[in-house]
Amino acid sequence: MIITPEYTYLKSEESNEKLSKNITLFLAILCYELDREGKNFSSEIRTNYFDIEEVKQKLFASEYKEIIENNEEIKNLNNLVHKMTARNITQSKSENRFTFTPAIEVFFTFAETYLHDNQTKKTDIHNSVELK
Repeated sequence: MIITPEYTYLKSEESNEKLSKNITLFLAILCYELDREGKNFSSEIRTNYFDIEEVKQKLFASEYKEIIENNEEIKNLNNLVHKMTARNITQSKSENRFTFTPAIEVFFTFAETYLHDNQTKKTDIHNSVELK
């Protein structure tokens, strides 16, 4: 169990749970699109309100729209936001607007750890090739 001042969650190495994976995928594409628009995606996610229809437009206009179209959970964004609200990841501000809660930090921490681990692996591989 991970406990922070903002949120608490359970962590397991053995998980076949798809919702967390789909939320991570949704968040990654949304952050990518916000960054492409020249926005500070981290600040936007942490502080802004989002209109579900505007987010859908971003996702379906994305170069990753095929991933969205083939993922029923993300494709039905209203339902995904409802599931995230039930888990205190988002707060609904109206039927069509939501904001992320501090619990979104779980996903940012995961992304940072994943990126760091992969960069370390690439450096290790590069160093082992140079040594040969």
